[in-house]
Amino acid sequence: MSEIVAAPGNAWPERVFDAAVLRGLDGRARREIVDAGALVSLEPGQILYRAGDLGDSFFVIASGKVALRAVRRGDDGESNLRAATAGDSFGEEATVPTARRATAVAEDRAVVAEIPVHVFRRAAGRSGSGEAERLERTLRRIATRDLLRTLALSRHLPDADIDALLDAVRYHRFERGEAVYRQGDPSSDLWLVGDGMVQIQSEDEDRLHVRAYLARGDFFGDEDQTRRAATAVASGASLLLAIPAPVLREIAARNPELLPRLRRVAADQQAAQ
Repeated sequence: MSEIVAAPGNAWPERVFDAAVLRGLDGRARREIVDAGALVSLEPGQILYRAGDLGDSFFVIASGKVALRAVRRGDDGESNLRAATAGDSFGEEATVPTARRATAVAEDRAVVAEIPVHVFRRAAGRSGSGEAERLERTLRRIATRDLLRTLALSRHLPDADIDALLDAVRYHRFERGEAVYRQGDPSSDLWLVGDGMVQIQSEDEDRLHVRAYLARGDFFGDEDQTRRAATAVASGASLLLAIPAPVLREIAARNPELLPRLRRVAADQQAAQ
């Protein structure tokens, strides 16, 4: 278990509020976050949270280093997604919200500031709507980048193309039984499952056939067709990310192996099911 260190008054190091996700907050907002949050002390090798855990806080490093480790699609074991050092944030997926993408483990002795998302939003909102929206976008962009690092779609893309994806991606929520799209609809986006499950269905003479079940990290969307070849339906409450087809085509033109790799992954998955 992590040791919680008391943080009375304004005891948090200034570098915490110099982080990109907190910079711009006024004094009142900072005090609210300090009062509701906590400083967490980690020993080398100590795990703060694991991939798949649920969480309602994100973190900013006051000192030390924390590694984010996850199993990338196609790999057998964990690898480092990134290392966060003093002034960096991590755990931003709590703002979406969705399950933790990676395991957070201290690489050396570290102190991190734990910031409850609901307190952050309230405090940021009082700093002005423009500032709150900017900080929220910053958090979501970092969370999305960490997600993309684990996927077959983007793990081999250069940083410039990752940034293009981050600029274009949109988040959507679907409830159980809600259609993402239907067979025959225009094919306008590639979809990624951020959380939850999606069922791919097709119809043949009024009979419904289930072609695949898709879970976190899977992609779908007939990116090379003008019309949907099947129907996609949420099997439960799901968080999905949509990438516009023109953006995907531009990136694929610069990375000729991208679409063939996506098709191989999809084919292997459906064959396994």
